[in-house]
Amino acid sequence: WHEARALVRLPVGGVPRLGLVLEATETTECCLSLVQPEERIRRGGVFHGKSLGALACMGFVLLRLGRQGEVGAAATVAAMRTRPVVSEDCWLQPGVKYLVVPISFHNGPEPIPVVFACVSSKQVASSQRSLSSDEARAAWAAYTKLAAGKEVQEFHGAKLHCARAAGGGVVSYAENRSANGYFKVSLNFDSDGLFYTRGLPSSADWIPPGHGQIVQVAMPDVNSDGSE
Repeated sequence: WHEARALVRLPVGGVPRLGLVLEATETTECCLSLVQPEERIRRGGVFHGKSLGALACMGFVLLRLGRQGEVGAAATVAAMRTRPVVSEDCWLQPGVKYLVVPISFHNGPEPIPVVFACVSSKQVASSQRSLSSDEARAAWAAYTKLAAGKEVQEFHGAKLHCARAAGGGVVSYAENRSANGYFKVSLNFDSDGLFYTRGLPSSADWIPPGHGQIVQVAMPDVNSDGSE
């Protein structure tokens, strides 16, 4: 067995902009993991100069890359959860490049260092890759569509995908597949224990034809005492 590792950070108030490119020369079994410091070493001391706060809610998506390196569909996802380690098994196919992207929107006191680990049955080439804003959005959209599973609502050519995180949290992605006509998506969350990337629990958006949009990300609030 072989192992490749890469260090990335979960920024405060933003999405990770660094991924890991993987490429196998033959069909390869892999275990992908995203690892953050455990609670017992997060409170400063010799490991960190400042407290990292509570565990982040995190997951990841494994994307296929096109011939020009463009972000494609999701091959697999590890659903977001508030755990020290998030893992998922998968198979890599030869002749295909893959991109692993962490999925998290952290609102703690400090950026969190996390490690991507790829344990594989055969040697896998790996390299880090910075993500543009469009690539990060595409990764979140691909994650949500696959992680949502059957949590999809359809409206005459439009779809709303809702991917739930274990322990609380939701990522909502709307897409308008119609050739003409906008459609409106209104969402409202009712919880005292969630942090909203839109700043409010309510949102309303008009989605143009042929477009998709992440309309809301609700994550466990590390500054909250609980949820309802």
